[in-house]
Amino acid sequence: MHFQSSNYYLKIFSHYKVARFYFGNFIRFLSKKKFQKSISPSEAVTIFGENFSKHGNHFIINFLNEYSLNNKIDYIESSLGKFHKQFCPKTTEEALGVSTKGNGLRLFNYPWGVFGRQRSIKRKDPRNSRFCGPSTEKFIIDEAKSIIKLYVKIKKDGYQPTKYPNSFIQGVWMIKKNGEKRFVVLQGNHRMAVLSYLGYKSIDVRCDMFPNKYIKEKDLNSWVNVKLNNVSSEKALEIFNSFFKY
Repeated sequence: MHFQSSNYYLKIFSHYKVARFYFGNFIRFLSKKKFQKSISPSEAVTIFGENFSKHGNHFIINFLNEYSLNNKIDYIESSLGKFHKQFCPKTTEEALGVSTKGNGLRLFNYPWGVFGRQRSIKRKDPRNSRFCGPSTEKFIIDEAKSIIKLYVKIKKDGYQPTKYPNSFIQGVWMIKKNGEKRFVVLQGNHRMAVLSYLGYKSIDVRCDMFPNKYIKEKDLNSWVNVKLNNVSSEKALEIFNSFFKY
């Protein structure tokens, strides 16, 4: 009896989640003009400034290239494995390839705070990050399997963010004074990389998930770590510009 009751409530909860998702689609449709854009992969970057262009050097795209040539590839010895073992920055400047004197900014923190927020966060463990290493072999193997599974699914079904249980690729915009923009992917890095690898030219993305949706060059002197003198305005601008190097 208890088992049947549990199943009943699970079904109710499942129906609620589906209904909530499609109601969310209605809200997203109403805010489409404000928060949703169609971009090319070359307009998108990771939190460490790596461009998603198919012809760039994104580690997931490189891995998919290798996998397409050999689906028996050794995950640990693949470009994905090497990335997670060799790309182990200690500071944000190091991760972005920006020169620094002194200690530098703590990894995952930027002149403007943390992507999507206007403040700093507690120290994040790089070993649990998909953006850098050092990573355990188990993490690398699980990551490789996850990427391949997603690649197979998107190749078959396409990118359908308005169909449950999928969702939009989300992120924030970086905007230079001259109007040039980059979209920093905060949710859906794997999907963006797979879509780029598959040759998608236009991908719908949104920025409504995060409180701080826009990082503008013109606001440089009001960025939190500049105001706190944790980073100079000159260095802050160099960090900002590193996202536009491709």
